[in-house]
Amino acid sequence: MKNRREYQRWNCSFPCLVDKGDDRFTGHVRNLSFNGACVEVESELPLCGESLTIQIDSDPCVSLPARVVYVIEQEGLERIGIEFSGTWEDKMRLLMPLFENHFDRDD
Repeated sequence: MKNRREYQRWNCSFPCLVDKGDDRFTGHVRNLSFNGACVEVESELPLCGESLTIQIDSDPCVSLPARVVYVIEQEGLERIGIEFSGTWEDKMRLLMPLFENHFDRDD
């Protein structure tokens, strides 16, 4: 099966805070790319298309605007797929320090 993803993803486990206006909830980033992430959450799921901000608790801490692109809810596992908003330059500037500190270049 061909991988349909445009950007490589790295498995990880970073705590995060998701802010969607009046609601804030915690979660864990389970995989990450320069364009988006899969986030496991323990609260009411946002809707596809909803805008939010994710703060990834890593070294360094990273905060990015994003949009929900999928929601998975099965057997107690709740995950959202998010696509980061903004220009490619902004995403690279914000995410590159995190990638350099936590992932091998050969991964």
